[in-house]
Amino acid sequence: MVKFGTSGIRGRFGEEVTPELAIRLGQAVVEKKGMRIVVGRDARSTGKLREEALISGILSAGGIALRAGVVPTPTVSLAVKNHGDCGIMITASHNPPEYNGFKLLGKNGEEVGKDYEKKIEQALEKEGKPANWKEIGETVRLKGVEAEHIKLVLSLVDVDLIRKKKPKVVIDCGNGAACSVMPYALRMAGCKVVAVNAEPSGEFARGLEPNEENLAETARIVKAIGADLGIAHDGDADRAIAIDENGALLGLDAQLALVAAGELQGKKGKVVSTIEASLAVKDAVENAGGELLVTPVGSTH
Repeated sequence: MVKFGTSGIRGRFGEEVTPELAIRLGQAVVEKKGMRIVVGRDARSTGKLREEALISGILSAGGIALRAGVVPTPTVSLAVKNHGDCGIMITASHNPPEYNGFKLLGKNGEEVGKDYEKKIEQALEKEGKPANWKEIGETVRLKGVEAEHIKLVLSLVDVDLIRKKKPKVVIDCGNGAACSVMPYALRMAGCKVVAVNAEPSGEFARGLEPNEENLAETARIVKAIGADLGIAHDGDADRAIAIDENGALLGLDAQLALVAAGELQGKKGKVVSTIEASLAVKDAVENAGGELLVTPVGSTH
């Protein structure tokens, strides 16, 4: 039986995650005729095959597949909010290239819930029921979702301050989904951008997990060219890690603490994090006058 993990369904190509599974998943998520489902993928070489299989399932059940192409997971999430009823991101995130998978996205983000995942798991065990031949769905190319994402991001930061500073930033896209958004967003924000591993070729120049070992060359570049900052992503660009001007990686908990404190400036609010976060996050939130709410691991929480 296919099971959802903490971040969707993942497995090796041809083993746990097959084209047949993609077709059945496409059928399973169509709850009514004409349902609009955003489909995105990362740059893995198996992504195109899974995309076509998934869309075949959606169409055979009478759904409308909104094809977003190679874009970050957060871009798909925003596209669902703006254009669709739900979404599916074809990705295995930071896992090696022989892996792939599917992440379900709801109208309000990744909060599809465990009950919904259980419902889909049960549907995957059954033979899909195709729609009437007159009710077969259609595919629509969803254009401009990258621009929508960039516009939203720029509206949430102090662009004037960034343009005044004009920081030199090395962006390592990991040959993944970040290629379609991050270099452009940084340039539009006023940064001087040096992009590396910025071709979504399906051939990965480094390991997709943005850790110290895989980012050694990127860190060297940051220091060598006198950049103010480095940013590196995983395969589907829902994870990022910062590199300082000396080529040192900033720990994820340190990043979370800085972001949380920044969000709480001048206001009392609540910050949600997982049980994996360190006390540094708790201290930062409380020192900024906020309250930390702790959940189990997994985006559905």
